[in-house]
Order: sequence, then C-alpha cells, then structure tokens
Amino acid sequence: MSGHKPFSELTRFSSPERNAKVAAETSRLREEMTLQELREALNIQQDEHTTTYHTHHWHW
Repeated sequence: MSGHKPFSELTRFSSPERNAKVAAETSRLREEMTLQELREALNIQQDEHTTTYHTHHWHW
C-alpha cells in the first residue's frame, strides 16, 4: 500500500505539549460520550415512566 505509514511514525515528532493537548481532548470527548449515553438512557427510562404512569417529564 503506497503512502501508508504507522501512526507512531506520523506522531513521533509531536511536541510534548501537543501530545498533552491531544490527550486532554481525547479524555474530554470520552467523558462527553459517556454523559451523552447516560442522558439517552435516562430519557428512555423517563419515557417509559411517563407512559406507565401517565405523567409528564422535563426535557433537558
């Protein structure tokens, strides 16, 4: 495959500051995805509760 390089070779000259910035952004995105999954799960549970008990719920 022409032009293919391992990721480690592409990032080997990255500065420590750049690596720290990338690591922080990666961590933030993982946390955000987790929160989104939790919100989705709570919304589903709330919808089930609303249907079962004929009540209304808050929308976030």
